Amino acid sequence: MPTFIAIGEWDQDTPPYMAQGLFPRLVNAPHKRMVHIGEATHTVIMEKNRMQLFHAVQEFLREPPGGR
Repeated sequence: MPTFIAIGEWDQDTPPYMAQGLFPRLVNAPHKRMVHIGEATHTVIMEKNRMQLFHAVQEFLREPPGGR
């Protein structure tokens, strides 16, 4: 399954090191992407940099299966 991970720079609920440890283990994902959102916490969807998240998700979903 294609997999998208977003990391907030200031996320204390799931700190960036957790996603960075998980990402390389997604060996069966045909397409994967990890995006770092600066100055963001776990609730980035309600914060000033939410548009970075929205754009990154939209770009990921628009890509053909298997990625670029």
